[in-house]
Amino acid sequence: MKTFATIISLCLITLWCLGQTDSAHHKVYFAIIEHKSGLVVKSILSHVSDSSVYLVDKTGEHSDSVSYRDIEKIKIRRRGSVGTGITIGSISGAALGAIIGGVSYQKPDPSGYWITYDTGLGASIAGGIFLGGIGGLLTGAALGAIPQKVFKVHHDYYLFSVAVSQLKTYCLPHKN
Repeated sequence: MKTFATIISLCLITLWCLGQTDSAHHKVYFAIIEHKSGLVVKSILSHVSDSSVYLVDKTGEHSDSVSYRDIEKIKIRRRGSVGTGITIGSISGAALGAIIGGVSYQKPDPSGYWITYDTGLGASIAGGIFLGGIGGLLTGAALGAIPQKVFKVHHDYYLFSVAVSQLKTYCLPHKN
């Protein structure tokens, strides 16, 4: 029971630590732009003008601009969202698996079997942690990969101008 309580406590402390935010860093968003030619560009969203989207690479050195005339669709996804989803999903899944593994444990009934082997409560909890962690990892990765916002431009200035104000909320801050 002490092992079970320790595991639950560690999981809760880890989730609490992950929930803390650091306001000193600005959130960085990836723009995944689908061109009318079928080309897909994925880069960090730098800024947006009334007719173009400006992107920079991870180093911040190489800049690129894409006109609304070439944009079919813009998907916005936060940088690190897949990793965060994997972390939170695997920890949550492991905690839930530990609880289910601990609650569902039963001593084997020796009558009716030739050989009876009891691995114990700890093995049942460990199995739950493993299976729950794997399930949570896969679920977190899938949910983290889903784009936060999708803007359908279809090479139209009106559709792009409607999206500009929302796109600006995902841009990097200006350096003074």
